[in-house]
Amino acid sequence: GFDGGPVGPYYSNDGGSSWSSLPGAFASLLLVPYDVEFIDNTNMVVTNLFPPGTFKGIRIAGQWQFFKTDSTVSFTDVEIGASGTMYTCTLGDGIYKSTTSGNSWSSVNTNLKAFLAYPEFQSVSHFAGETLFAASLYSTPIFKTTNGGLTWQEIYNSQWINKTAIEIYKNNPNIVYMSAIGAKISLTDTLFFSFYRSSDGGANWTPIDTINNPDTSSFNSLWVSPSDSSRLLAVSPGSNTDYLVYSTDAGQTWTQLFSNVNSKVTGTDTVFVQVNDTVFVSFDKGTSWQSLVTSQNILEMSYNPENKLLYAVRQTGNGDSLSSINLSGSITNIADVSGGLHSLSTPGGNDIYLSFWTNGFIPLFARSSDGGQTFDVDTLAFLPTLLRASPNEILLADLGKSFRRSTDAVGISSKPKKQNSNFNINITPQVFKNSVKITLALPRMDNVKITIYDIDGRLIKNVTNRVIKNGTTSFEWNGENNTGKNMPSGIYFVKLTIGENPVYTGKVVKLR
Repeated sequence: GFDGGPVGPYYSNDGGSSWSSLPGAFASLLLVPYDVEFIDNTNMVVTNLFPPGTFKGIRIAGQWQFFKTDSTVSFTDVEIGASGTMYTCTLGDGIYKSTTSGNSWSSVNTNLKAFLAYPEFQSVSHFAGETLFAASLYSTPIFKTTNGGLTWQEIYNSQWINKTAIEIYKNNPNIVYMSAIGAKISLTDTLFFSFYRSSDGGANWTPIDTINNPDTSSFNSLWVSPSDSSRLLAVSPGSNTDYLVYSTDAGQTWTQLFSNVNSKVTGTDTVFVQVNDTVFVSFDKGTSWQSLVTSQNILEMSYNPENKLLYAVRQTGNGDSLSSINLSGSITNIADVSGGLHSLSTPGGNDIYLSFWTNGFIPLFARSSDGGQTFDVDTLAFLPTLLRASPNEILLADLGKSFRRSTDAVGISSKPKKQNSNFNINITPQVFKNSVKITLALPRMDNVKITIYDIDGRLIKNVTNRVIKNGTTSFEWNGENNTGKNMPSGIYFVKLTIGENPVYTGKVVKLR
């Protein structure tokens, strides 16, 4: 903690039985030291998380004196190689080395970056046009893209200790707010801050407040009104509950609105938040609130202002349901999406994008262009934790491996239907728990064979193999194999053969 102020490094002369703080003014500036490596009895290197950098310690006349040798990034573990070359890890900026006994440092690989892509450690703004900001809890820089994630710029600030939330003003991407514990250290005093604002696209940041206890002062969710950059909402975690707070002066003062907040803030100038088991809505930029739906446990929400629907992943007695909620509070179930780490985006039109892991730990990406009537579902070869969508691309945070970017997943019409002059097949839902319906329309009578295979190509179920009259016929697969055994969750393929010709293979995902 920081309650006692700067602590600096400690040393022991008796094998660790007793400890004393290192004397000297520079030692008091080592607020969060991480590792110590002795070069010899009179020289050592101290790596520091905050202030970021490395310090060289030299023992003169029995006293240790320190000077900073690098202040670029937060350094962690340090080791000395056989040749005397020193190597140190950093938070989010790769490996650095020194061939001068710690007097100077250089990056080993300038392209080796890291973004902690687990939800508890990441804060990512929404898109404003093609501009987006991303920050990890403890990595030194924040990252900015102005071209939808194609390229990224690193932004450093030596004041930041950690970063918990960041959001952009959609009508002017130069205005950015960030909840970040920061400090300004002098030889006589340390000032702590918890909230920053940039008006030049992140190049410079101004601390808005001064705080006494940085252990408890931060936000884990930020909302900026798209029509008024001074109106903000934030979720502030407390020791026993989370609070929704409101500012009308760009974060200089805050008013508490709710306790027991269970969700992030989402929406446009029509904004939503869950308190206990009730979703509240404000139609006036957070000034007043009214109950929308009760007795709900919402895992994820995203509001589409064009069709005025709040899309939500809700926990129900039968699993997790992707649902739509209109502004009168009427709920419509769309699809079973039981699993975890749901991330949802509804950027406009009738587009819905959803990433999640099934209960069988299968990572999925689902998209719909018709408001959820039909979905196209893809399995992913990586583990998504967060989704952001713009009109031109989709970004998915890959667990431990920063962002993945797609431009061909945007605006694609759903593909559960297959049509040509010989048949029309529709499979719904593509993600199912109990059964999947297969509807087939034929222009003339023919023999139809429908079979189910698993991902390894093994035959699971013969759904039908008989002559079908022209017109529409429906079949059902209840998730069992030919012996009546309920199959585990996973990916399965529906194969259609008409006459002697295989004509279609579709993919479905079974949940448990």
